[in-house]
Amino acid sequence: MPPSAIIIRDKTPSIISFLLPLLQAHRTSSPPPTTTTSPPFFLGISGIQGAGKTTLTTQLHRALTSAPYHLRLLTLSIDDLYLSHDQLTALSSAHPLNPFLHQRGPPGTHDVRLGELLFKKLANQDPLVAVPAYDKSAHGGRGDRVPEGLWRKERAPWDVVVLEGWCVGFTPIGRNEVERRWRESIALGKGTLRKHRLADLEWLDEQLMRYQGLWGRLQALVQVDAQNLDYVYEWRLQQEHDLIKLKGAGMSDDQVKAFVDNYMPSYELYLPGLAHHHHLRFVVGRDRNVVVKEEN
Repeated sequence: MPPSAIIIRDKTPSIISFLLPLLQAHRTSSPPPTTTTSPPFFLGISGIQGAGKTTLTTQLHRALTSAPYHLRLLTLSIDDLYLSHDQLTALSSAHPLNPFLHQRGPPGTHDVRLGELLFKKLANQDPLVAVPAYDKSAHGGRGDRVPEGLWRKERAPWDVVVLEGWCVGFTPIGRNEVERRWRESIALGKGTLRKHRLADLEWLDEQLMRYQGLWGRLQALVQVDAQNLDYVYEWRLQQEHDLIKLKGAGMSDDQVKAFVDNYMPSYELYLPGLAHHHHLRFVVGRDRNVVVKEEN
């Protein structure tokens, strides 16, 4: 479907219109279940930092679990699959020169196996599933996984499982393409790839291979993109300033910039190729209102 260039402030109705026919087709095409319920529909929500994907996920959950839909939704965040503090520390120590591993976030810092096991239980409609959680405030803000005994317990069945995250759906492009784009960034003096070692960028790409089994569960993808990637810096600064007003402490502006810098190479490498056979893409302006909508 060609892109539409109409200002949209509320994305939820568009997502519901996109999702419901797919959900109906999923229900009618699912093989005869061994229990009284069919597997849930897995939906991915991928969005750059600060674009409002978490808020969007909350709004979508509220809408779909209410009249007239009354669907049973389970929402998950890729953030809750981060490696434990000890695992992240060990990973950083093993790669001391790789700046992407000085903090959680980039590909390689998630427990993908944990996510796959979780998705398998959800797909099987296991009666009671413990959902991992991550405490970002632990260890002075470096974060740690919440003890398993404190994970929230969710009861089946579910109609839809939503996974949201900044890198959901990202696929590796291969060493040759990573090197080509890295050299192009150097030659043109543009982008952030030129500021990193090629080996570190190749490491990111290799790590993404491990995520493909998780993404393979997703039956549709909603993406929130930006007209200009530099908006991410502004949005993330706004979030941090709000946090400081609320809690009295937070990162400095320079620290926020350094934090976002760590994500930009992944955006430059993988956003151009982000796609799904059922894909709804919103492009938002500086005010986060949708200026372009594409669907296929």
